[in-house]
Amino acid sequence: MKQKEIYVGTLAAYIAARMQHPRPRSNGHNARVSTIRVDQHKEKFGAMRIYCTLAHEDEVLAKWHEKNNAGDPDAKFIADCFLADARWYRACYMDMVNIVPNMYEKICGQADYSELLKEDVAALDKRMDEYVNDLGNNSMQYVLTRYGFSDADELRAWFHKVYDQDNAFFT
Repeated sequence: MKQKEIYVGTLAAYIAARMQHPRPRSNGHNARVSTIRVDQHKEKFGAMRIYCTLAHEDEVLAKWHEKNNAGDPDAKFIADCFLADARWYRACYMDMVNIVPNMYEKICGQADYSELLKEDVAALDKRMDEYVNDLGNNSMQYVLTRYGFSDADELRAWFHKVYDQDNAFFT
């Protein structure tokens, strides 16, 4: 294994741990940073791979109960978790990109939720336009389904909320 591939695997481990690791209660916030479930992280063919699920149902349920709620979480709570997880996912990746900017493609190029990792909103919008114009391959339908939307404009607006750095990562 080449030295750079070792670094990619190590960077994946750091990002994966940060995505799901609780903060110490001494920081004054709820300890649960996200409801992301990381299933695996590794270097694969020279690129980073982190297999994960945003707003994983078991993690959402645990967070729901941590807030002293009974029963199952409501749709608004799940949607809030999904948005907060998308923001946290982006923050974890982009913080690493800021540390090693020359490795952007190796860090973000094969990400599960690559739409969340574009350089900025303009790059995201360009990618969304490509999906919309790729009617023959059903790219847009795949992305809509992946993020739980039925309308491309609603999905684009949601992505813009993810990219909006004025919003807090923690809810």
